[in-house]
Amino acid sequence: MPLLALIELNILLKWLNNLRAFYYKLLSYIILNFLTSYILSIYIKLEIAINIILYFSYKFFTPS
Repeated sequence: MPLLALIELNILLKWLNNLRAFYYKLLSYIILNFLTSYILSIYIKLEIAINIILYFSYKFFTPS
């Protein structure tokens, strides 16, 4: 009986370890997804700002 309990405990611990690894992977994927979307939004805002600056500098500083 104690051997069976140890085997069941070992199976339970392996299952919990796999579940913990799955949640760590899921959490890292979510964090990575938020980071990449945040960086992409910053990049898009910078690109829009650069385009606006270039447009107005072209409009006002070129001889017509």
